[in-house]
Amino acid sequence: MQKRLTLLGLTILLAACSSTTATYSVVTNTELDARYRSALPVATSKMIERRLQAMGTEAKSINYGKKGDTETVTVKLNTAEEKEALTERLVDSFTFEIMLESTEEEADVVVADTQFFRKTELSMSDVYWVIAGDNGPRGGKAAILFTQNGAEKMRALLTENGGKHIGLFIRGILTAKLLVEPGGFEDHIVISQIPTAELADVFADDVNVGLHVDFALLK
Repeated sequence: MQKRLTLLGLTILLAACSSTTATYSVVTNTELDARYRSALPVATSKMIERRLQAMGTEAKSINYGKKGDTETVTVKLNTAEEKEALTERLVDSFTFEIMLESTEEEADVVVADTQFFRKTELSMSDVYWVIAGDNGPRGGKAAILFTQNGAEKMRALLTENGGKHIGLFIRGILTAKLLVEPGGFEDHIVISQIPTAELADVFADDVNVGLHVDFALLK
């Protein structure tokens, strides 16, 4: 009887120590400035950690490496189910759209049956980087930087549509709504009413990784 109990205990211990790994190829935007490109691994790790926290778990480890010429990130998880769920979230296509307030008749998107937005000439490729910051007692803020071409499009949009709002949609969800104020625009816009600096960091990491990193499961 004692041997049977010992074996049972060993089986339970081995089950508790089991794990699985997920290795992804990581393709990054090589046109980024070196200082921003070097920030992507940290942003990616934080984004993965948050995805897992939302799933009610955490990674045992997150490591970067190379397989031939391919950059990789390997995440050590508890179960195959966690691997499947994380993979689904990482390879899911990212979208970032800048839309303009419109009439119901012109709308491409309707929010809560009362807010109407139409598409603009701006696309994801026009957004260069997002920088998060502390906004003192107002919480956090995030500056959205544009490429040169994107800045020209945004300047034209602001000039022609004073008094209207633009909506920032991430993965199809209205994330921020800003009043268009012509003049003073150079190469970025600022979201200044994020509840906390921590949420501003989350926003920046999510957008930067979404814009500049593509994941594919290797094993």
